[in-house]
Amino acid sequence: DSIVAGNPGDIMKTDGSAEDNEENGGLDLQNKGVCEKDFVIAAHNYQSHFGRLSLLQAGDLDTANALLGHCHLFSGTVAHGKKLGRLLGCPTANQVMPTGILEPVHGVYATRVHLPDGSTYHAVTNVGSRPSLEDGQHITVESWLLDFEGDLYGSNLQVEFCKFLRPEQKFGSLDDLVAAIHRGGEAARAYFA
Repeated sequence: DSIVAGNPGDIMKTDGSAEDNEENGGLDLQNKGVCEKDFVIAAHNYQSHFGRLSLLQAGDLDTANALLGHCHLFSGTVAHGKKLGRLLGCPTANQVMPTGILEPVHGVYATRVHLPDGSTYHAVTNVGSRPSLEDGQHITVESWLLDFEGDLYGSNLQVEFCKFLRPEQKFGSLDDLVAAIHRGGEAARAYFA
């Protein structure tokens, strides 16, 4: 059996049971074959999860990725959007951010996007509510895959968040937004060069 951290102060078996024992501060470690080392590892993993969450929400992607040991990942299916990116010369793969995942701070990122066929593309990705275009209610992940042409609708893409470029912002005009998207693309290219 392996253990995972549940609520602070609990050790949970993978079968979902929690063992309480007043002699061990609410934990029956001996009777379940759980050693102190396992508890420390579980507590560290629990703290690391919330540490990464705090770092992601604060925009400190570099430290969060270092704690994780790899870049923060997100997977989702590409959905139809308003196709505005295509009209503006920067078509995006639009994914909906599901609830319950570690959501990075809203902003623009240099990312790697992994396609179902195994290919990988560098991209500039916006996470947020699209304040220049929308009412700000729905969180989306929009990736402009640099040097990609094709149809990704219905595909499950994995987005690897490599570098935080800037916070999300509202632009006064569509021209300002397009210029910022292209600057983001240039920054992503420079990051991956």
